[in-house]
Amino acid sequence: MEVKNEFDLIEKASAGDESAFEQIIRSHQENVYFLAYRMTGSHEDADDVVQEVFISVYKNIGKFRKEAGLGTWIHRIAVNKAINRLRRRKVRKETNLDEMENFAVPADREPGLSGMSDPKDILNIREKRTIIDAALKKLPAKHSSVIVMFDLQEMSHSEIAKVLKISEGTVRSRLHYARKKLYEYLKPLVSEIKG
Repeated sequence: MEVKNEFDLIEKASAGDESAFEQIIRSHQENVYFLAYRMTGSHEDADDVVQEVFISVYKNIGKFRKEAGLGTWIHRIAVNKAINRLRRRKVRKETNLDEMENFAVPADREPGLSGMSDPKDILNIREKRTIIDAALKKLPAKHSSVIVMFDLQEMSHSEIAKVLKISEGTVRSRLHYARKKLYEYLKPLVSEIKG
């Protein structure tokens, strides 16, 4: 069953149609995983967040008010679950590159790598992502989330504002601060590479 209208899909899923809910998962799972991974820096945590998100969506799909798009609602849940996951870690260590988890992820799980075949190109991109992920993990969740959504998921200021339930001005402010801090974290690494 392929449902074209998002509202029909939501209605069918609310009524218990499993194939409609599976379609919702298929449509949003990759973006939720990507957001969760970029916020938590851990594939294991990202997998857990994805599972928590879709359990929450399943339990609450009947309460969805349709004031925003389904994707916006799911993103909001994902951001909240990722932030909760970070809080549960209790002690958030300062990350250095030696502590980063192995970045040998199958190319089909990483956006932008699925069509690449040259191992050197894939390794180069993964190394850069590892460095950026280490810097992102140093940011507070409220700042890393706007960087992930704006720069990596290419969401607009207004979409991010809806997801986070904040003003567009706050989105811009957090984005400015986050980029400034990221630059501070990455500057020594960039200098070292050029040096």
